[in-house]
Amino acid sequence: MITGEEANSKPPGSRGGILADEMGLGKTLEILSLVADTASLAAARAFSQKAPPPRCSGGMVQPTVNSRATLLVCPLSTMYNWKEQLERHLGQGLKWINYHGKNRNSITATDLADNDIVITTYQMIQADSNDRSTPLPHVQWFRIVLDEAHTIRNAATKQSVAACSLPAQRRWAVTGTPVQNRLDVSRTCRIGHGWQHRIRCIGHSRPCGYIVHCRVLTSSQDLGALFRFLHLHPFGTTAGFNQHILIPFKNADADVVPKLQLLVSSVTLRRIKERVLEIEIPKRNDNIVRLQFSKAEQTLHDWFEADSQRKVNAVTAGEKLGGKSYARILTAITNLRLICAHGRDLLSEEALKLTDGMTYENPMSIEDDDDGPTRAQELNHVQAYDMLELLTQTDSDRCQYCRETLLAALDNDYDDDEATKDTFGYMTPCYQLVCAKHGKRLQDDLTKAASPEGFCNCPFCDAPITPTPFELSQSGFRAYQEERERLKRDPKLAKKIGTYNGPSTKTQALLNDLAVHREWTLANPSEPPIKR
Repeated sequence: MITGEEANSKPPGSRGGILADEMGLGKTLEILSLVADTASLAAARAFSQKAPPPRCSGGMVQPTVNSRATLLVCPLSTMYNWKEQLERHLGQGLKWINYHGKNRNSITATDLADNDIVITTYQMIQADSNDRSTPLPHVQWFRIVLDEAHTIRNAATKQSVAACSLPAQRRWAVTGTPVQNRLDVSRTCRIGHGWQHRIRCIGHSRPCGYIVHCRVLTSSQDLGALFRFLHLHPFGTTAGFNQHILIPFKNADADVVPKLQLLVSSVTLRRIKERVLEIEIPKRNDNIVRLQFSKAEQTLHDWFEADSQRKVNAVTAGEKLGGKSYARILTAITNLRLICAHGRDLLSEEALKLTDGMTYENPMSIEDDDDGPTRAQELNHVQAYDMLELLTQTDSDRCQYCRETLLAALDNDYDDDEATKDTFGYMTPCYQLVCAKHGKRLQDDLTKAASPEGFCNCPFCDAPITPTPFELSQSGFRAYQEERERLKRDPKLAKKIGTYNGPSTKTQALLNDLAVHREWTLANPSEPPIKR
């Protein structure tokens, strides 16, 4: 029906599928019910009495024992929920084990196989799936269940490769969001160019000449990865999925969407709350509670907001905007969201270094007039070099006077003094760049425009700033890069003990609400937990 191919023998069936019920409809209980089903337990016992077949894949560990167990792979955050549901609904009825932590290596493959359920995490299968010294790869499982299966949507990741390589007779992918991208044409072309223009522009990575470039948003990293895990022939390989689904779609084949719908419906079980009439779920009530930042939180948020705005303005002024530039902008937005939820407690060390000198006890001052805009303060080295790297990626690292890139200026010597050679440019607090040979001219322009209060307007963008540009040097840039690499290798090195200052405003409000609900529950023990 889908491939149009003919075969002399029936291909092996895919025992399993995608369980994609919406959140709250009981996917956890459905899987536990499947494991505990009488027919399933009998089939699992029969499977465990057979010898595992030899594996064809080179370099993979050969299983030595078949197991009746269902290997349940889940994120670490949901492991406790699975354990709690097992204890509540199955009790002592089934034998299960938690495969996690350092103690897992003390278990033999035979002991691990002698269970009905084995709970582990994506991190554990990534670490152990091809490690002969661990028991995990020596077991061929009766069933593998991936909880939050969209975790493997990128087939190139080690977790996805590990999940697909583990041997099993049956496989289930459990996720409420089996497709997070769309296998669809992005309708971003200017009105009037029509459908045919959009089809021709599919797959373009550069602007096609109209207002914005066209692109195709595919689900190959979503459905393709799930089909690979399910060993769904012939769609379980990148080549098969591309041949039968992705390439026909790019070629505007009108039949490919019905074929994809048929394929998905054949391997997917999905219920949505609107269709489950027998389950009466009360309507959700949304109460919006507006909280006021503390003084320190407000200062922190205002600082990041103003700094992010200046970065966005500086980056978008260039002619090129690459993927890393988008990532930096999204990081800036994420920092603002983290501040709203948890103050400075969840900010990365890289973000905190941008605020050197700012603490709850000594917040960084942000000068502003009653009616005027916020003034940009002097830059620290992390801000300056982080922005320099971003401007370089977007081809915006040009001197405002001569339009030379700072990389070109870096190759020129303007003075015999070694310190001057080390300096290759200057950056204003509003992120405008000037090469080293025009540094004196910049300082003169800033000094002339300075007000008695010690502020001035930028001669390039007219933003209110302090008249103190940051000196960019080769040695400083190298130190910045080394520090960043050190944090990437071990982010925990930069975490400081004793910096926690108590819950944020939002967290404290939540704790207060929980305390109120707990008191009400204790005072009304006969009331149902779900309120109408």
